[in-house]
Amino acid sequence: MLVVGFGKLGQAIVSALHNHGVEEVKVYNRTVSKAAEVAGVAVVKPEQFSYENQVIIALPAHVYEPFFLKYAKAFPEDCQFFYTATNLDFNDVSALLTKQQRATSVKLLGHAYTLERAGTFVVSTEEDRRLFSSVTSGAFSTIVGTESSVTMANTIVTTETLRAIVSIEQQLKAKHFDEQMIERAIKSMIPGIVEAHVTDTHGGFARSIMERWENENDGK
Repeated sequence: MLVVGFGKLGQAIVSALHNHGVEEVKVYNRTVSKAAEVAGVAVVKPEQFSYENQVIIALPAHVYEPFFLKYAKAFPEDCQFFYTATNLDFNDVSALLTKQQRATSVKLLGHAYTLERAGTFVVSTEEDRRLFSSVTSGAFSTIVGTESSVTMANTIVTTETLRAIVSIEQQLKAKHFDEQMIERAIKSMIPGIVEAHVTDTHGGFARSIMERWENENDGK
Protein backbone atom coordinates (compact mmCIF):
# COMPACT_ATOMS: atom_id res chain seq x y z
CA MET A 1 0.00 0.00 0.00
CA LEU A 2 1.16 3.50 -0.87
CA VAL A 3 0.25 6.80 0.79
CA VAL A 4 0.32 9.75 -1.61
CA GLY A 5 0.80 13.05 0.18
CA PHE A 6 2.59 13.85 3.41
CA GLY A 7 0.75 16.85 4.79
CA LYS A 8 -1.21 16.79 8.05
CA LEU A 9 -3.46 13.91 6.99
CA GLY A 10 -0.72 11.89 5.31
CA GLN A 11 1.49 12.19 8.37
CA ALA A 12 -1.38 11.18 10.66
CA ILE A 13 -2.10 8.12 8.50
CA VAL A 14 1.55 7.06 8.53
CA SER A 15 1.80 7.55 12.29
CA ALA A 16 -1.31 5.45 12.90
CA LEU A 17 -0.01 2.67 10.66
CA HIS A 18 3.31 2.64 12.51
CA ASN A 19 1.50 2.45 15.84
CA HIS A 20 -0.48 -0.55 14.60
CA GLY A 21 2.55 -2.62 13.73
CA VAL A 22 3.31 -1.56 10.16
CA GLU A 23 7.07 -1.18 10.33
CA GLU A 24 7.55 0.51 6.97
CA VAL A 25 5.03 2.68 5.12
CA LYS A 26 5.54 3.59 1.48
CA VAL A 27 5.00 7.29 0.80
CA TYR A 28 5.10 9.50 -2.26
CA ASN A 29 5.43 13.21 -1.64
CA ARG A 30 6.41 15.95 -4.05
CA THR A 31 8.91 17.23 -1.48
CA VAL A 32 10.98 14.08 -1.02
CA SER A 33 13.02 15.31 1.94
CA LYS A 34 9.90 15.87 4.06
CA ALA A 35 9.01 12.17 4.04
CA ALA A 36 12.58 10.85 3.86
CA GLU A 37 13.39 12.33 7.26
CA VAL A 38 10.78 10.17 9.02
CA ALA A 39 11.78 6.79 10.43
CA GLY A 40 9.82 3.89 9.01
CA VAL A 41 8.97 5.67 5.75
CA ALA A 42 10.06 4.28 2.39
CA VAL A 43 9.99 7.05 -0.20
CA VAL A 44 8.49 5.93 -3.51
CA LYS A 45 9.31 7.58 -6.83
CA PRO A 46 6.87 7.94 -9.75
CA GLU A 47 8.72 5.30 -11.75
CA GLN A 48 7.75 2.82 -9.01
CA PHE A 49 4.00 3.55 -9.19
CA SER A 50 3.47 0.60 -11.52
CA TYR A 51 4.01 -1.76 -8.55
CA GLU A 52 1.30 -0.19 -6.38
CA ASN A 53 -2.19 -1.72 -6.47
CA GLN A 54 -3.71 -0.01 -3.42
CA VAL A 55 -3.15 3.69 -2.82
CA ILE A 56 -4.42 6.16 -0.23
CA ILE A 57 -4.62 9.66 -1.69
CA ALA A 58 -4.03 12.14 1.14
CA LEU A 59 -3.76 15.22 -1.05
CA PRO A 60 -5.70 18.51 -0.91
CA ALA A 61 -8.65 18.50 -3.30
CA HIS A 62 -7.11 21.00 -5.72
CA VAL A 63 -4.05 18.78 -6.25
CA TYR A 64 -5.98 15.70 -7.42
CA GLU A 65 -6.44 16.78 -11.01
CA PRO A 66 -2.82 17.75 -11.74
CA PHE A 67 -1.57 14.64 -9.92
CA PHE A 68 -3.75 12.21 -11.85
CA LEU A 69 -3.34 13.95 -15.19
CA LYS A 70 0.37 13.41 -14.77
CA TYR A 71 0.48 10.01 -13.07
CA ALA A 72 -2.78 8.03 -13.47
CA LYS A 73 -1.37 5.94 -16.31
CA ALA A 74 1.76 5.20 -14.29
CA PHE A 75 -0.31 3.05 -11.90
CA PRO A 76 -1.60 -0.46 -12.76
CA GLU A 77 -4.90 -0.75 -14.60
CA ASP A 78 -6.45 -2.56 -11.62
CA CYS A 79 -5.20 -0.05 -9.04
CA GLN A 80 -7.61 0.94 -6.27
CA PHE A 81 -7.40 4.51 -5.02
CA PHE A 82 -8.80 5.35 -1.59
CA TYR A 83 -9.47 9.08 -1.80
CA THR A 84 -9.92 11.31 1.24
CA ALA A 85 -10.67 14.82 -0.08
CA THR A 86 -13.87 16.07 1.52
CA ASN A 87 -14.76 18.35 -1.39
CA LEU A 88 -14.48 15.67 -4.10
CA ASP A 89 -16.95 12.88 -4.76
CA PHE A 90 -16.85 9.55 -6.57
CA ASN A 91 -17.63 11.04 -9.97
CA ASP A 92 -14.98 13.74 -9.59
CA VAL A 93 -12.23 11.24 -8.82
CA SER A 94 -13.35 8.49 -11.21
CA ALA A 95 -13.17 10.95 -14.09
CA LEU A 96 -9.44 11.34 -13.41
CA LEU A 97 -8.65 7.61 -13.56
CA THR A 98 -8.17 5.16 -16.40
CA LYS A 99 -11.09 2.90 -17.32
CA GLN A 100 -10.25 -0.06 -15.06
CA GLN A 101 -8.87 1.82 -12.08
CA ARG A 102 -11.21 2.16 -9.13
CA ALA A 103 -11.97 5.05 -6.80
CA THR A 104 -13.14 4.33 -3.25
CA SER A 105 -14.28 7.07 -0.90
CA VAL A 106 -12.71 7.07 2.57
CA LYS A 107 -13.64 10.42 4.08
CA LEU A 108 -12.32 11.48 7.46
CA LEU A 109 -15.05 12.37 9.92
CA GLY A 110 -12.93 14.51 12.18
CA HIS A 111 -9.62 16.32 12.05
CA ALA A 112 -6.21 15.05 10.99
CA TYR A 113 -4.69 16.16 14.30
CA THR A 114 -6.99 13.79 16.22
CA LEU A 115 -7.14 10.96 13.69
CA GLU A 116 -5.55 8.29 15.88
CA ARG A 117 -7.40 9.19 19.05
CA ALA A 118 -10.85 10.09 17.82
CA GLY A 119 -11.07 10.24 14.02
CA THR A 120 -13.18 7.90 11.91
CA PHE A 121 -13.02 7.14 8.21
CA VAL A 122 -16.43 6.88 6.56
CA VAL A 123 -16.55 4.38 3.69
CA SER A 124 -19.40 4.03 1.21
CA THR A 125 -20.02 0.26 1.43
CA GLU A 126 -19.41 -2.51 3.94
CA GLU A 127 -17.30 -4.38 1.39
CA ASP A 128 -15.02 -1.39 0.88
CA ARG A 129 -14.92 -0.70 4.61
CA ARG A 130 -13.61 -4.21 5.24
CA LEU A 131 -11.08 -3.90 2.42
CA PHE A 132 -9.78 -0.55 3.69
CA SER A 133 -9.55 -1.90 7.23
CA SER A 134 -7.64 -4.92 5.94
CA VAL A 135 -5.09 -3.04 3.84
CA THR A 136 -4.46 -0.57 6.68
CA SER A 137 -3.99 -3.31 9.30
CA GLY A 138 -7.04 -2.17 11.26
CA ALA A 139 -5.28 1.06 12.18
CA PHE A 140 -8.39 3.23 11.88
CA SER A 141 -11.93 3.41 13.14
CA THR A 142 -14.22 2.91 10.14
CA ILE A 143 -17.97 3.10 9.57
CA VAL A 144 -20.26 2.92 6.55
CA GLY A 145 -21.87 6.16 5.41
CA THR A 146 -22.41 8.49 2.48
CA GLU A 147 -19.98 11.07 1.17
CA SER A 148 -22.59 13.80 1.49
CA SER A 149 -23.15 13.02 5.17
CA VAL A 150 -19.44 13.46 5.90
CA THR A 151 -19.34 16.75 4.02
CA MET A 152 -22.39 18.00 5.90
CA ALA A 153 -21.12 16.89 9.31
CA ASN A 154 -17.65 18.32 8.76
CA THR A 155 -19.11 21.60 7.51
CA ILE A 156 -21.48 22.02 10.45
CA VAL A 157 -18.96 21.04 13.11
CA THR A 158 -16.14 23.11 11.61
CA THR A 159 -18.36 26.17 11.17
CA GLU A 160 -19.85 26.06 14.65
CA THR A 161 -16.53 25.26 16.33
CA LEU A 162 -14.83 28.18 14.60
CA ARG A 163 -17.76 30.41 15.52
CA ALA A 164 -17.43 29.36 19.17
CA ILE A 165 -13.65 29.84 19.23
CA VAL A 166 -13.86 33.31 17.70
CA SER A 167 -16.58 34.26 20.19
CA ILE A 168 -14.46 33.01 23.10
CA GLU A 169 -11.44 34.97 21.87
CA GLN A 170 -13.50 38.13 21.53
CA GLN A 171 -15.03 37.78 24.99
CA LEU A 172 -11.70 37.12 26.69
CA LYS A 173 -10.06 40.04 24.88
CA ALA A 174 -12.92 42.27 25.98
CA LYS A 175 -12.10 41.24 29.56
CA HIS A 176 -8.45 42.22 28.93
CA PHE A 177 -6.94 38.73 29.09
CA ASP A 178 -3.49 38.60 27.52
CA GLU A 179 -2.82 36.58 24.35
CA GLN A 180 -0.90 33.84 26.15
CA MET A 181 -3.73 33.11 28.58
CA ILE A 182 -6.31 33.17 25.78
CA GLU A 183 -4.29 30.74 23.68
CA ARG A 184 -3.68 28.33 26.54
CA ALA A 185 -7.27 28.45 27.74
CA ILE A 186 -8.57 27.57 24.29
CA LYS A 187 -5.99 24.85 23.60
CA SER A 188 -6.46 23.20 26.98
CA MET A 189 -10.10 23.68 27.88
CA ILE A 190 -11.96 23.11 24.62
CA PRO A 191 -10.61 19.57 23.94
CA GLY A 192 -11.22 18.62 27.57
CA ILE A 193 -14.79 19.94 27.56
CA VAL A 194 -15.54 18.13 24.29
CA GLU A 195 -14.15 14.84 25.63
CA ALA A 196 -16.13 15.17 28.85
CA HIS A 197 -19.31 16.01 26.95
CA VAL A 198 -19.24 13.06 24.56
CA THR A 199 -18.37 10.66 27.41
CA ASP A 200 -20.83 12.26 29.85
CA THR A 201 -18.11 12.87 32.42
CA HIS A 202 -18.48 16.61 33.04
CA GLY A 203 -17.25 17.88 36.37
CA GLY A 204 -19.32 19.86 38.82
CA PHE A 205 -18.54 23.26 37.31
CA ALA A 206 -19.66 22.29 33.80
CA ARG A 207 -22.70 20.44 35.13
CA SER A 208 -23.79 23.50 37.09
CA ILE A 209 -23.67 25.58 33.90
CA MET A 210 -25.73 23.02 31.99
CA GLU A 211 -28.25 22.82 34.83
CA ARG A 212 -28.60 26.59 34.79
CA TRP A 213 -29.30 26.47 31.05
CA GLU A 214 -31.94 23.79 31.59
CA ASN A 215 -33.61 25.84 34.31
CA GLU A 216 -33.59 28.92 32.09
CA ASN A 217 -35.19 26.95 29.25
CA ASP A 218 -37.80 25.47 31.58
CA GLY A 219 -38.74 28.96 32.67
CA LYS A 220 -39.46 30.15 29.14
